[in-house]
Amino acid sequence: MSRKPKPNTRKAPKPAPPELARGRAEAHRLLTSGQSRAANVLCRKILKRWPEDVFTLTVLAMGTANTGDLGAAGDIMARAVAVDPTSAEARNNLGSLRHRQGRMDDAIAAFQMAINLDPARASAFANLGSALNAIGDFVGAEAAFGRALELRPSDAVAVSRHVCALNFVPGLSYQELFDAHRDYQSRVGAGARGPTRPLANAPEPERPLKIGYVSAEFGHHPVGFLLRPVIENHDRARFQPFLYSDRVLEDEMTVRFKRSARAWRKIAGKTDDEVGAQVRRDGIDILVDLAGHTGDNRLPVFAARPAPVQVSWIGYFHTTGLDAMDYVLMDATTVPPGAERWFSETLIRLPGGRFCYQPPDFAPPVAPPPVAQRGTITFGSFNNARKITAEVARVWARILTAVPDGRLILKWGTLGDPGMARRFRDRFEGLGIAPERLELRGWARHDQMLGEYGDIDIALDPFPFCGGLTTLEALWMGVPVVTWPQSRPVSRQSLGFLTTRLDRPGRGGRGRLCPDRGRTRPRPGPARPHAANPTRSDGGRADLRRAGLHPEPGTDLPRPLAPMVRRPDNDMIPGALTLGRRPSTVRPTMSRSIEKAKFGLALIGPAS
Repeated sequence: MSRKPKPNTRKAPKPAPPELARGRAEAHRLLTSGQSRAANVLCRKILKRWPEDVFTLTVLAMGTANTGDLGAAGDIMARAVAVDPTSAEARNNLGSLRHRQGRMDDAIAAFQMAINLDPARASAFANLGSALNAIGDFVGAEAAFGRALELRPSDAVAVSRHVCALNFVPGLSYQELFDAHRDYQSRVGAGARGPTRPLANAPEPERPLKIGYVSAEFGHHPVGFLLRPVIENHDRARFQPFLYSDRVLEDEMTVRFKRSARAWRKIAGKTDDEVGAQVRRDGIDILVDLAGHTGDNRLPVFAARPAPVQVSWIGYFHTTGLDAMDYVLMDATTVPPGAERWFSETLIRLPGGRFCYQPPDFAPPVAPPPVAQRGTITFGSFNNARKITAEVARVWARILTAVPDGRLILKWGTLGDPGMARRFRDRFEGLGIAPERLELRGWARHDQMLGEYGDIDIALDPFPFCGGLTTLEALWMGVPVVTWPQSRPVSRQSLGFLTTRLDRPGRGGRGRLCPDRGRTRPRPGPARPHAANPTRSDGGRADLRRAGLHPEPGTDLPRPLAPMVRRPDNDMIPGALTLGRRPSTVRPTMSRSIEKAKFGLALIGPAS
């Protein structure tokens, strides 16, 4: 049995030499101002002279992670831990990097060690809660989050992590989720300091509106893919997009966002008060939150109300709980009539859908269904592994039992971790699924991942947290998706894609993509005849790309937002806030009826 390190009882270290102190300060400044590569260069110079300086090793590890090399970053942080094994901060930082790598067992062990060394370190408890939630230990996660909030009741990061994690937990009622989100207002929002002077936005109806978007995901990320078509199609004569970027690792998509912005504001490393002050100086009319309670959010900025109208959209799937958030953009499928009472914001139901999807240029061609070669049906899911709870595994095991020669491919970055892979194999084997019928795949480049959809006949959607961009990409790659919508908004996103009305070019008329079968429980029985007869599927996969989407007639919008929305024309991306000219080649992706899609299964119907 490994021995726990004893708490650090050494005398306080001697002050760092002036030259080292100056180097540390400059490296930290460079890191927090978003200049990670410059920080890394300076850190390496410092370490040549002081190779065991834990502070410099930590800055170098974080800077290296910001450049995308998580493996090297973790190794550097492990060096820091080896230099000072009694440092709770170093253990906590190592755990965070291991979590980002998908090495969940190592991450959990590091967080637990940090807590052993410093039982009052709230951030270690919050990090442990996130890690335990990611492996499906919801009870342990709740206990860890609870302790973090006991130690720091108003910690905005810890409260958001807890609230976001609850969306993955099965069995919670709408009331419980709503109360947890409103708790953010009590703990964080109520203490926010608003502007000391009235906002100075000029009431000139003819001037262009300044629309501010706040996100850490202006790049290769689901939010980036869903937002870019909107930003690139603003009518600049009427709307000026200001992008407030918390992103550290920039890529070619970030460059496209910069080109499309009226103004680009890099806010990484800035305090919430500094960001709010910048928003006020810019005179933003409508400020749009694109994160909700997900990681790296800036909800405390919104809590202080730096803009007259504030809206939440795309990046989250529930209420923010903030009094200062005026509107949330959803659609009638994700939030059906009656469910608006679970939102503290005024709900705006966008016509057609709340997402705007434009497939990437690097998406490979649609591949033929693998059953044509293998002779057996291959199911699959490329969703976040934490969505595949024990209950999801039980339902999917029933499907595999109904299709005795069927296989299941699961793909997510953390499944490349041996510990995570072992948990999933044990879980399915305990449900009677032989190991050879389950294939687990880890991380791959985006274009490679899209190509791997060619290995799947039918995509299975998890619950109660279903796919978003993952569902859209599966459909774009010609793979039909089977979903089980429930009451939560986050469980109904795929249903929104599958029930959107569309025109089918050359076929006339309009139709729904997935019939409402009126069933609310999984029924795996019909899987066998559908899967056993491959001749039912002749060319349907390519039809998923050829479909053209037309939103439903528009709904009335609140007055502050109504001028923003331009009704989409025939080839416009689905959703509102399209704010301008028509993209000439955009084709959204939506599935045809599950009965008519290639190897579609009539397993699960929409919840009543």
